[in-house]
Order: sequence, then C-alpha cells, then structure tokens
Amino acid sequence: MARIPMKNQALGRPNSQSGSVLILIFICIGLFAALSFVMSQGFRSGESGLTEQQAKLAATEIIEYLNKVKSTFDTLTIGGCDPLKIDFSTSYYAKGGGSAADTAPAGTTEACGLYTSTGGKISPVTFTEHAATAYSPGGSDIKGGHASARYVDGSGLGTTANDLAFMFAGIDQKICLAALNMSRTTDSTVTSVPTSSYTVAGSNSYTQGAAGSLTALAMPTTARIWAVKASSGDTWCTIGIILKVN
Repeated sequence: MARIPMKNQALGRPNSQSGSVLILIFICIGLFAALSFVMSQGFRSGESGLTEQQAKLAATEIIEYLNKVKSTFDTLTIGGCDPLKIDFSTSYYAKGGGSAADTAPAGTTEACGLYTSTGGKISPVTFTEHAATAYSPGGSDIKGGHASARYVDGSGLGTTANDLAFMFAGIDQKICLAALNMSRTTDSTVTSVPTSSYTVAGSNSYTQGAAGSLTALAMPTTARIWAVKASSGDTWCTIGIILKVN
C-alpha cells in the first residue's frame, strides 16, 4: 500500500524568517523608546527643535507684523492722533491671568485705535505657535505669543526719555536670534540673544516713566527690531519694535 506523505511534518521545525521578524520588532521597539526618551528630555529642558530655516521663516512672520504695526502707528500719528492716546487695546491679547494686555487710554477716539475699523484697520495676530514650550507666564505677564505696547528705555536711542515699543512675549529664542540677524545693520553677526533684565514703565503703554527711570534695553543692532531675554537660562525672549523714539 502506498504511503501518503504527511503535510504537517515540518511544523515543529524553527522558522528562521519568524525569528528575524521578531528581532526586527524588538529593534524597532528599542529605537522608539530611545527616541521617546530623547524627545522627552528636550521638552523637559525647554529646548527647541526648530531648524535654522524654520526659525528664519518664523522670524520673518513676526518682523513683517511688527513693521505693519509700526507703519500703522505712523499713519495714525501723521493723521493727527496723539501718540500717547493711540489705543492698542484688544481682547485678543491677554496676560497670564486672563486680563487684557492693554487698556484704552483716557481721551482716545475710535479713529485713533490700532485695530478699529475707523482707525488703523489692521487685525491683531498672535504667534502662540512660535512661543517657547518652557515659557510659563505669571498672572501679570503677557501670554506666550501675545503682544503688548509698553514704554522701554532703548539704549542709545534719542534722549534719556523712554521709548514706546510694541512687543511679543515668550517667543522661542532661536526665532529671536534669527530676527536680530535679519534686522542688523552692521556686518557683525549676533551670536546670542542679549540678556537684559529691563523694565517697562507703568501697567500699560500709556504711563511713561520719568526720564532715565527704566533699565536700559539691550539693542544689539541699530535697527528698531530688538529682542532680549530676562536671564541667561531662559529659552524664550521678548521681541519687539520701537514705535516712537523720545
């Protein structure tokens, strides 16, 4: 009688292909765990994953908007608005505690509002996507990527009186560094964001401090675009433009 071959005789033999697949799976799991660890360490330390090109693109966006605010401010003042009564207030920009970043100055009119339909006619813009992950504003600090108008002491600008500036808070310092180099008017490359524990005058942009009362704002370029961080360990910075030199 002919013997019928057994089809399942080889089932008990080790399958080399299956073993290879398992090894590849374990390797992938190990690589994923290592990548996750590296990424988590970066987030914990507040380090930015931005490339140089990404930082430049973000800096271009912010600079373009700052220049738009500056040109609108100039148009309003040329049109007869008192610089001290130009209204920067909007519910769009807020402090960490939730209150508005700026309040309307006494005596202002709708025609002298930066964002009103009869005034500057521009829209407020936030750059929250460009804020540093480690930036955690207090109740009176401006939210990351939000803006405010304040008096600052622009070092080397005009007189000892304080200068009006418009600025974004909590921005990734790589973006600030890119902005400084894009705005510089000298051949010298800016290698780091200046550390300057500068102060601002009053609770909003309309209370100017006495001449020389503010800590000087580091101005690494002669351009009106500036950026500083409060301490050397910060991974975020403030970036702004001088609107009016006093």
